[in-house]
Amino acid sequence: MQALLAPLQELAEYGNIREAIRKGAGITALTGCVDSQKLHMIYGLGDGFRIKVIVTYSDLKAKELFEEYRFYDRNVMLYPAKDLIFFQADIHGNQLVKERVKVLRRLMEKKPVTIVTTYAALMSPQVMWEPDRDVIDVYKGSTLEESALSRRLVDMGYEKSYQVESPGQFSVRGGIISIDPGQTEGAKAIGMTHVQTMVNVVLPQALRNIIPQIGNNFIINLKDTSVMFIIGFVEFFATHRSVVGINLMYFPSATIEMIGYLTMTLISSILLRWLEKKLDGDDNYELVQADQLTMAAGTYSHPHTPEKALERSLKKEEER
Repeated sequence: MQALLAPLQELAEYGNIREAIRKGAGITALTGCVDSQKLHMIYGLGDGFRIKVIVTYSDLKAKELFEEYRFYDRNVMLYPAKDLIFFQADIHGNQLVKERVKVLRRLMEKKPVTIVTTYAALMSPQVMWEPDRDVIDVYKGSTLEESALSRRLVDMGYEKSYQVESPGQFSVRGGIISIDPGQTEGAKAIGMTHVQTMVNVVLPQALRNIIPQIGNNFIINLKDTSVMFIIGFVEFFATHRSVVGINLMYFPSATIEMIGYLTMTLISSILLRWLEKKLDGDDNYELVQADQLTMAAGTYSHPHTPEKALERSLKKEEER
């Protein structure tokens, strides 16, 4: 890349500016460069420095500078700012954090880097790591003690997180675990395979246990669809914003939207409650009185079984 610096090195002003920067004689301001010359000048003046920071006014401009500066320097990295309004709902929120951590890691490793960022990103406080306290070194062939590693991670600020990607997965797993292991053992004892046990014994009972949580997640996701307008998806909330932009009647449009979401959630709740009752079945059971062994075993007889129906019909015939 020295060929790119050759035209600059022929300028006397360039040499004077570099000398002033080397001496640290305060802030050096440059004017008169057009957009196509700015990055070229930045690269030339930053030659020889291990860490360089390019700060601009917006994320869009930062991404543009990042893409253009890659032509001059392969070690350039983008340090994005957090979206203070929709950061939690942003589908790229984890990606933003990942890019920020990559930059901080590069700084901790003391490797050459050019950071392109914004004023908003620099305003967010960020505690730097301390190598002796916040870095765990793991080498090939070394031994890790689980309890000691857990305490060290807690001291570093990490929180325990189960290996579940979404709440629904935890609900399904918890519902399956809630089934008594004796039922699985009994199914295997009569010759059922693992698939038959899951399909015919475990899952029908687990489904009833997970319906409430799955229903709650469904209703939450139904209401959270309103954040999809961020990525340009036209849904209920986006339609409301479009109508407000046309007639400027915010309150009537918001009222209609509120009634719409309330109607959808109420209908979903009623259907889910009906499904729960359907899976519950009848809860009116009577103890079997005919067989003493059955009584001792603690089993129950449903009043609507064929045996009970036959017994009632015989009693009616005797009464006649």
